[in-house]
Amino acid sequence: MVDEVLRADGVLRPAPHYRNKYDKSTDGGGMTDLIPIAPQCSSSAPITLLVQHNHMTCGSGSGHGTLLDTAGNVTFKVRSVHLSTSFRRIVQDAQRNDVGQMKRMHMMTPGTHDIWYLGPMDDIKKCSLRCTTDLRKAQHRHTFSANVCLGEVVIGEAHGKWARREFEIRLGGKLAVTVTREEEVLATFLKLDADYQYGIKVEPEVDQAFAVLIVMGLDEISEEIPMGGEDSPGRNTL
Repeated sequence: MVDEVLRADGVLRPAPHYRNKYDKSTDGGGMTDLIPIAPQCSSSAPITLLVQHNHMTCGSGSGHGTLLDTAGNVTFKVRSVHLSTSFRRIVQDAQRNDVGQMKRMHMMTPGTHDIWYLGPMDDIKKCSLRCTTDLRKAQHRHTFSANVCLGEVVIGEAHGKWARREFEIRLGGKLAVTVTREEEVLATFLKLDADYQYGIKVEPEVDQAFAVLIVMGLDEISEEIPMGGEDSPGRNTL
């Protein structure tokens, strides 16, 4: 019997082949690479990152963002690369070291799923986030699913309701990252909507820079209107 999962669009589909196992290799063996971008940005304990701005990225090319820990200390910053036609962004750690980057796939055609490349500073196409929901339909604009890929191998998936900032990211079939606005989950004295807009909970041993890049990609996918798509009410500001 083939296991099925309920996708964000409400349709039951066969569970991905990688579910319930870790796998980073093309031959089906090995362990999922949980630190493909910045191995130094992982921890043996869960980490909560708080996003100060509602949008860390935006299609105008002026994306920026700051992420804090639960005590209010800066953990990561996001800066844009000016005059980049692919909307390239760079993630910096607390010491302002460049630790990862992302950009949009150049070729965008009607019906093509939105694809964002994620990678370390020497290999921007090492990983990618690929939308699997038809965003041409307005009802799917902020409720969608996406595959997380290492090269051409699918190693995980993300799904949820981005307009509400409620999303789960699984790598190798296991929960790796949770995006949420639930204050009891984030456990911080900082004030929601005043000090931060939403939180990113990163599980142990998961690359935090990778998590930030995936979330940035989800933000961009949510705001993309493919050619031929239905009109959207615009950016959701919660």
